[in-house]
Amino acid sequence: MLCLPAVRAETADRLEVSIANRIELSVSRDRQGELFWHETRRQDLRIHTRAVIRDLAEARRFFIFDDENAPFDKVRGNRNGRSLGVPVLKMTGPRPDAFMGSWTWYVLDWEQALKNFRPGDFFRTDTERSCRDFSQFPSYLVDGADSLEAFELRLTVPEDLNASFEWNSSWRDVRTSIEKGSDGEQIFRVTPLRTPEPLALHGDNDLLARLVIHLSLADSSLVPEGPVGFTRWYGNLTTLEPRLDQPFPPDLSTELESAETDRARLLMMTRWVARNIRYVSDTREMRGLVSASPDETLTSRFGDCKAKSTLLCAMADRYSIPLHMALVNTDDRHMQGCRAGDFNHMIVAWHNGNDWEFGDPTDRGLDFGVPNPDLHAHPVLVLQPDNPTIVYIDAEAELPQLELSLVARRDSLARSEARLILRGSLASRGREYARDRKDLDLSNWLATLVGGYCPSVALRDIRIEDDRSPDLICVARADMGSMLVKGRRGDYLPRFPLTGFSLKAKDRIGDGEALHLSYPLHLKLQLALAAPGLTPAADSLDLGDPRGASYTARVICAEDTARMECHLRLRAGTQEGQDRVWVEDLIRAMNDERNNYFRLSSLDSDSQE
Repeated sequence: MLCLPAVRAETADRLEVSIANRIELSVSRDRQGELFWHETRRQDLRIHTRAVIRDLAEARRFFIFDDENAPFDKVRGNRNGRSLGVPVLKMTGPRPDAFMGSWTWYVLDWEQALKNFRPGDFFRTDTERSCRDFSQFPSYLVDGADSLEAFELRLTVPEDLNASFEWNSSWRDVRTSIEKGSDGEQIFRVTPLRTPEPLALHGDNDLLARLVIHLSLADSSLVPEGPVGFTRWYGNLTTLEPRLDQPFPPDLSTELESAETDRARLLMMTRWVARNIRYVSDTREMRGLVSASPDETLTSRFGDCKAKSTLLCAMADRYSIPLHMALVNTDDRHMQGCRAGDFNHMIVAWHNGNDWEFGDPTDRGLDFGVPNPDLHAHPVLVLQPDNPTIVYIDAEAELPQLELSLVARRDSLARSEARLILRGSLASRGREYARDRKDLDLSNWLATLVGGYCPSVALRDIRIEDDRSPDLICVARADMGSMLVKGRRGDYLPRFPLTGFSLKAKDRIGDGEALHLSYPLHLKLQLALAAPGLTPAADSLDLGDPRGASYTARVICAEDTARMECHLRLRAGTQEGQDRVWVEDLIRAMNDERNNYFRLSSLDSDSQE
């Protein structure tokens, strides 16, 4: 990734510096046919006016963002090969002894650089990497829209590969063009249509665009076919437009033709991919297509969750089933919201006309129409073309209902009981555990089910209360000491569970008092829906207080950020000091280190709110 800054002078005696960025990128094959790409970045420095050092106080630094282990320690110049000696500083402190890892902001000190640079100088960095598949091919984040003067990428690829450029930008004051150079070189050029504005020197430039390069085989006949009957190079299966040109295996085709519904076909395809395609973990640094000889099958050609989901979307497209890729986080401990970085797994999503259903072509056991307890109620980003959508796994009617009854004593809980109500397919799965396995397995499954949604609650001695009801109703002893926060006056305030914010708690509980809680185990309040391209959304929740105070939290989600507005409303005549203590206790509970969702500031109020 790169940043394209420029510093312009307001007067003739001030510094005016611009950078014209050019990237030279070439792809080649070794003797074994493995792909390599080589990248050279040229950043040319042109000084248009003489620098007056006393005027550099504002403009002497600009920010550079790079994710390739800070290659500026390998800077080379074009004047007799000498180093240009440009100091690189970390933004948050002095120059580090060792360059930090990826995704770090660095500062280039222009004041020192001007002592070494001359007009026409450039520095460049070289990168060469093995590319086992096209998913490892670089993409570029072009930042600094208001300071862009020119950007150019020169790409050379072997004759058996095709290349296309995808320029995703919300900034329309640029013109993009593709030209043919010498020796098959393709030149992608971006030219602004207006004069750039002066660079804001505080590092908050608006995102300009992302440049993605897609590679594919020029001739599909070059792809070796294995005994499975169809293969396709991974580069031709993009996330939103998968293509699959070869026929299905005969046994799978027969099963699919005999299926009566789209769901049945999707189940067959999903289980076939999960059973026949080998899973390759990201930890092996093989993100997708593994190196394969001509006699290897499709099993060797598709591996990780992205590749399997892409393959499944391509298979569904054969039967005109609109299947979409989807992102989900499988780890509750690190679930922060719905930003792009919060997802660690790719699945597929299908809309049956009423609700969304999900499938997982890996070995995690998520089938269409059958909810997976491990992923139940997790937010999912469905990658619909031009309309990414946040939905939740399973309909709300399927969600478990947890009813808790707590009796508090000073500094402890004397008794706590829980009723767990399971509906629909979850009830069916629970009965299967009870019928086919030991009661211990049922208890472990239910305890895991609840713990995945609400880690603050631990169930003990679980037993089925009524097995004749359509719903599966279980009772248990609940260990809930960590679910309450002790207030300043010795009473208790409920803590909000890690993966939900829907406790219907009307009051705190004191010595000898009981508190009854009932809530569905899912994310009632959608927080931080910050995936780019999503429609702005908002949600709110009121927690009432019998004395007349009410608390409202409202989350307002913009395109890539989310903010929360919190209000305390007091009824006329109430004791403001006591209510303030109530809300401050509430804020303290929500700001607990085990709560990854909320961080609230101190209370500000006027005479009415």
